[in-house]
Parts: sequence; structure tokens; C-alpha cells
Amino acid sequence: MILSQDGFQLELIHLRNQTLQPGQFLIKQDVYQSVKDRAKKRGRRVLGIFHSHPIGEAIPGPGDIKSATSGSLMLIYDVCGREAKLWKIRKLRGHRRAAELVLDTSEEAVAKLPRAADK
Repeated sequence: MILSQDGFQLELIHLRNQTLQPGQFLIKQDVYQSVKDRAKKRGRRVLGIFHSHPIGEAIPGPGDIKSATSGSLMLIYDVCGREAKLWKIRKLRGHRRAAELVLDTSEEAVAKLPRAADK
């Protein structure tokens, strides 16, 4: 899951896949809610989910978009291409769509982030 305190710096929480279906990933509602509750207690909010595509590009497929919440973020990592892309899921004309966002992981951008010791 993707959490944030300020909306800019993202924190990733790894969750175990709860399905045995190959090529699918499932987070049960009670697990999602538990993480959401713990995040809130820590002053963070859930912005979305992240996962990898072991044999495909970092582009959300129809199943990814269908299962996503409108307004949420989706971070996808292309394992073969070693590239991550960040998407915002929006509802347009009754259908969910994914719009790619800028994901700046340059050394310059990372250097500008506040350090934990500075907070």
C-alpha cells in the first residue's frame, strides 16, 4: 500500500498476496482496513496500492483499473525493464481511467526531501 503524511513523500507497506490465482493479487478488505486504521494513528493516509508486473510494462491493465478505487494512486514496477510508473485512477464518463503522473526519483529530487532527523 502507498501511504503519505504530506502527499509528496511516499511510504510503501508490503502486504502478502491473499490469492493463489497465478497472475493476480488480492488484498482482503479487513487487511486493507487494518492498515488504513494503523496509518491514521501514525498521522498518515492511504493513497493507493503498488505492485509489480513480472513480465509486462508498468502500465495498469484492465483488471488493475477495475479493482482500483477512483481517486487513488497506483505504483507499478516493471521487473524486466526495471522501471516504476505512478498512476492516478480517475472516473471519467462513468469509467475508471489511469493517468500517468510524474515520478521523480532523481538524486536532486531525493536530496530535497526532508530527512527523518529534521522532522
